Amino acid sequence: MNWHDTLIELLPSLKRYAFLLSRNTQDGEDVVQDSLVRMLRSEHTYDKSKPIIPWALRIVRNQYFDHRKQTPEHESLTEDTSDNTVANIHTPAFLDKEMAETIAAIHRLSAPYREILILIAFEGLSYKEAAELLDIPIGTIMSRLARARKSLIAQLGDKIETDTQVTGEAQ
Repeated sequence: MNWHDTLIELLPSLKRYAFLLSRNTQDGEDVVQDSLVRMLRSEHTYDKSKPIIPWALRIVRNQYFDHRKQTPEHESLTEDTSDNTVANIHTPAFLDKEMAETIAAIHRLSAPYREILILIAFEGLSYKEAAELLDIPIGTIMSRLARARKSLIAQLGDKIETDTQVTGEAQ
């Protein structure tokens, strides 16, 4: 598979993560576009012996922070987190109302908890990969993930099952 095809396969994860960070559809798209340009130019910096997703998500994260520095707050990077917007971006039409409520609850989490939950639960990163991407200790990852999951359980109550996938048994 060539480099372009590899990046195309990553698009859903990159878009999901960029929207998570920016919490605005247009800004998320801008971050993804700029990130893809950077990835195309930086293929030589990717260590092919390692998984690509942490490398790509780090570029998206760095690009997001670059955008924040360059964009006056009133012009862009504003929150667009209505339940309808969140459901439209992340929930295909065939999924039910409970899924849309769950996604909206995730977006109501504070940024550090939301980011770690998305990286671990949605993007499938290991605790170690998430810790390296965010440049924080694994213990902090585990603590924030546990708090995020507890918050989701508190928000959603009876709407979710409290099995090991939700309550967060250690990986």
